[in-house]
Amino acid sequence: KENLELIAKILNELGITFWLSEGTALGARREGNFITHDDDVDIGIWIDDLSKFKKHVIHLLKENGFTIDKQFLNNTFLTISRNGEKIDIDFTGKNIKCVACKTTNANCKLCNPMLPYLKNMSYINFLGNVYLCPDTDYLEYLYGKDWAIPQKKK
Repeated sequence: KENLELIAKILNELGITFWLSEGTALGARREGNFITHDDDVDIGIWIDDLSKFKKHVIHLLKENGFTIDKQFLNNTFLTISRNGEKIDIDFTGKNIKCVACKTTNANCKLCNPMLPYLKNMSYINFLGNVYLCPDTDYLEYLYGKDWAIPQKKK
């Protein structure tokens, strides 16, 4: 929670739009909390903000104790961590490869099929703060029609 709040503060101060994605969006919408078996925070950022992110955010993250652990998909996916907890950042846009896609090999899939599901986002209260989060059609796209039923295994 603390790491999400910190990166949200940095991104909001710089005017970079982000949203809760993947398992974090699922937990926020379904349970109002992080999913107990999820091991990271997932956020999405529009690809149009990638250069601004690199220019202004990376050094602020490092100043606040984050490390950059992984970068791949032409540096449009980052894993950062602080205090042993991870945040996955997936930069999303047309004709961009992204991890948060429904496929058996997400690393090779373009974001394009997912983009319509990101048009309907709303602000939700999550753990005492307000975050932008895709609506439930996004969760159904990623997790299927039973997205609202907690699974026993990850």
